[in-house]
Amino acid sequence: MYKMYLVTFFASTFHILRFIALVLIIACCIKYLKSR
Repeated sequence: MYKMYLVTFFASTFHILRFIALVLIIACCIKYLKSR
């Protein structure tokens, strides 16, 4: 039970971190394209 909760917590954290990374990459791409 506790292990399942931990796995779910890590999975959700991983999804959030991946989403933040994706947003940062897109923001950097937009900034780079605008500066050209």
